Amino acid sequence: MKLQLTHTPARRSLSKLFPLVLSCAAGLALSGCGGSGGSQEITETRTVTNPPSAAAPMGASPASMAMAPAQASFAWEAPAGWTPQPATATRIANFKVDADSDAECYLTVLPGTGGGVEANINRWRSQLSLEPYTPAEMAELPTLKVLEKDALYVGFEGIFTGMGGGEKKEGYKLLGVIFEDGGSAVFVKMTGPAAVVDREKANFESFCASLKKTAATQVASNLPEGHPPIGPTAGSDLPAGHPEIGGAMAPGMDPSAALPQGHPDIGGVVPGTMGDRNDDSQITQWTAPASWTQTPDKPMRLVTYTAGPEGKAECYVTSLSGPAGGVDANINRWREQMDQTPLDAAALEALPKITILGKPSPMIEIEGSFAGMDGQGGEGFMLLGAVCPLEGETLFVKMTGPAAIVKQEKDNFVAFSESLK
Repeated sequence: MKLQLTHTPARRSLSKLFPLVLSCAAGLALSGCGGSGGSQEITETRTVTNPPSAAAPMGASPASMAMAPAQASFAWEAPAGWTPQPATATRIANFKVDADSDAECYLTVLPGTGGGVEANINRWRSQLSLEPYTPAEMAELPTLKVLEKDALYVGFEGIFTGMGGGEKKEGYKLLGVIFEDGGSAVFVKMTGPAAVVDREKANFESFCASLKKTAATQVASNLPEGHPPIGPTAGSDLPAGHPEIGGAMAPGMDPSAALPQGHPDIGGVVPGTMGDRNDDSQITQWTAPASWTQTPDKPMRLVTYTAGPEGKAECYVTSLSGPAGGVDANINRWREQMDQTPLDAAALEALPKITILGKPSPMIEIEGSFAGMDGQGGEGFMLLGAVCPLEGETLFVKMTGPAAIVKQEKDNFVAFSESLK
């Protein structure tokens, strides 16, 4: 017997939504999915009552806006011949190490354990099409002194497919160091043709040895470029007119100014204005897998579920008024957040589609490095998502979590998305 979960969205005024702009931006940045082969009928479901809840008070810091632990800023000395590249959401230092190849080296610092040292090393091995290390092999790995820590130091050669399982590149090599430091996971990683990586090994080790912490600290989150540090006295560092951290917008301030640099405009009819949550969404019903657990209401979401062992994967639905910045712009924003390059027009057009409310809706699957604002994340994460443009609103369905769990939940994700009514 199939049961439907019926949900009536709570109505909220636009003025109460302004403090949640950043939460919306973070949520939109995380949708994605790839070739699913079709949908799966959910044959076992549970009925859940989801009563309306009060809107978050002005100045409150919603759960989705919880800040990650503070981490030390870093300084380093770049080897001669290395070409600095723009930093990304997950790469603090980013270099091209050879002008004639795509060899690169970068520094990543993630809050928490970043998924675990051993798990990340074996994930690196999978990127080179190699079998995981056994516990005995892991125990014999050499170390390299970095920031006065004994960092595990690995180097292996194989067929490189990258984090997203893309084009296979034979004869590639990876050098990497990884360790935990003060509540953060630190990674330094070089990949490229084996001959180049072998030639640059001494420079790699020199770069690692040069790393130093600066006295300043900053929040480990995806702050826009040039954003002032957010610390215990962050309010005093904010520029004039900046919204309070965790709270209300400054009077008369354009809400779109709170979006990270490069985020697509999420306005509705008027360009550059902030589109609000669509309280009159067409979505009122859905069917969820019995294994999923519904969580309490969160700002800007119609519903949220956790899935997989220990609820480490999360899936939610958001409805925004109007075009919400456009389908293609949001998909490429999600890829940027996962440290992946944008898709061109042809690739965007070729994305697989599922049917939501009778509309063909593109899906995207993104695997890579994810640093969530709640301190969760790691390099072995995946985003599954679908975006459905409807008349007067845009619907987003998104799942994030460790890649192994999200892959197992893909069919459930598709079925849940197609069950929306």
